[in-house]
Amino acid sequence: MTTIILNHQPYDGTDVTWNALRLAKTLHKSGEVVNIFLMNDAVDLARDKTTKPDSYDYDLVEML
Repeated sequence: MTTIILNHQPYDGTDVTWNALRLAKTLHKSGEVVNIFLMNDAVDLARDKTTKPDSYDYDLVEML
């Protein structure tokens, strides 16, 4: 079992959240149980009102 803790804003100009979600997806596909714990600004990933800025290629909310 792997637990990934996210605490960055979803769209903060870095790839931190995107890379964490890609890692979670890869682990899950290989049969690993993955927990994602959202804290601080990362809880915005779970909010329906969070939208992808035009400058981003990937929708992090959808990835979650």
